Amino acid sequence: MTTTVLLKPLLAQAGFSVSRPETVADIEPLARQSTAAVISLAVTSPLNASPEEAFRLVRQASPKTRLVFASLLPFERIIESIKHLAKAEGVNLQVVGINASAQEEALLGKPDACLYFSKEDLSSPQHRERALKLIARHFG
Repeated sequence: MTTTVLLKPLLAQAGFSVSRPETVADIEPLARQSTAAVISLAVTSPLNASPEEAFRLVRQASPKTRLVFASLLPFERIIESIKHLAKAEGVNLQVVGINASAQEEALLGKPDACLYFSKEDLSSPQHRERALKLIARHFG
């Protein structure tokens, strides 16, 4: 089971509806009408869009759309990749994970901040509860 599959019921539990783009062309219109976007960092994607391309399209369509990145890797192994991906688009992104400090958590809800969840982050009830709180704060 992938991280994005685990996120969908969690987002629904938090009161958010989830729309998945069917094609790359769907990303921009969905971003314009959405509070947030989940970008999978998986090696393969049914959309045939790289995470870099998805990030660029979302930011072009709506720079204030809140972002959540998801993958199988732990936070420590992926944070620099996310920052690099954003920097390539001229964005100095602050990445907040499941174990965020109060200071890091205060960044949530700002356009230059994003959440990151790994599969492991969503595997326990305590972590899912924590993820729900972070999502609520980030999505506002």
